[in-house]
Amino acid sequence: MAYIRVALVLSCAAAACSLVNAPDDPQEEEGTGGTSAGGMTACQTSSECTHLDDECASGFCQDGTCVAEPHPADTACGDPEMTECSEPDTCDGAGTCLPNHGRDGVPCASLCSDNPQCMAGECVGGNPIDCSGSTIGCDKGVCDPATGMCTTMPETMCMDNDACCPTGCDENSDIDCSGPSGTVRHVLGNMINVVYVPCGSGAPNACTADVAKSSCTAVGRKVVSHASIGNNQVLSLGATASCNYSISYFVVNQPMPAGSCLVGISNLDWDGTSCCLLGQWHGNTVTFAAPNATFGYVNPTESGYVASFPNVMGATWGCNPTNIPAISPPGCITHYVACAL
Repeated sequence: MAYIRVALVLSCAAAACSLVNAPDDPQEEEGTGGTSAGGMTACQTSSECTHLDDECASGFCQDGTCVAEPHPADTACGDPEMTECSEPDTCDGAGTCLPNHGRDGVPCASLCSDNPQCMAGECVGGNPIDCSGSTIGCDKGVCDPATGMCTTMPETMCMDNDACCPTGCDENSDIDCSGPSGTVRHVLGNMINVVYVPCGSGAPNACTADVAKSSCTAVGRKVVSHASIGNNQVLSLGATASCNYSISYFVVNQPMPAGSCLVGISNLDWDGTSCCLLGQWHGNTVTFAAPNATFGYVNPTESGYVASFPNVMGATWGCNPTNIPAISPPGCITHYVACAL
């Protein structure tokens, strides 16, 4: 129906004038794509309602208004793939495309775990294959789902105290980015995460026992010692005999600047039952190896010795007072100490 506003105008004909009704700005008819009351789209034909079309509904014109008519239930939509844990997606009959994960709880096949089950379209759960033995430094051992074999991939998460500083992390998001990081071997064989920090200023012949301790406590950690009674400043690596410059085995996860050396500690805060007394320390200053390569030294007669590891001695000092600096081998420019939680 057409709607016409009426106004009174003066009509003159043959010198006679009179007031008559006249149209004023006739409006368009309803149903040309405008908006009707209630915010619905007005229409005359369904071709004006295609904006309501999707995988599970079609727009059509009903009584001058665009509405969406759902497709029948089980109409194909979304992901058409069928897997061991999912069937093709279908419409629910009310205009929504549903992912068909109707196989939840059904056993499925995974090369990287035992007894997994389907859940939300994925084969998950079960007992994952342990690939931790393949970890090398910050290259973590993981299972390749395509082969079921252990492989390695770089750590990507910013995580405190894992001895890794992945790309994109910094000291604000990962404490391990505050300095070079790596691991040290406990005499029982487990690896302990460490951060390597300069001993005081790092200057050679300036690293005393107290400076080594304070350098680690400054980053919330303890200096490591092959043998020690252990306290809030020194972490013992569990040795019961360490009188021959044994320091254990270390790994660093990044290239170190030229001239970098590690002040390896054999005894510090020891109980005096063997080797050094309280108030003395002795050790072995060695050069860092390449990233992810093992370096260090343990005497074959002492705790934690591994014949297959490199056992390279550096510059040694024996049972000196703790205020006497560690010895520096030729070529050392910066002394570091290993700090652990």
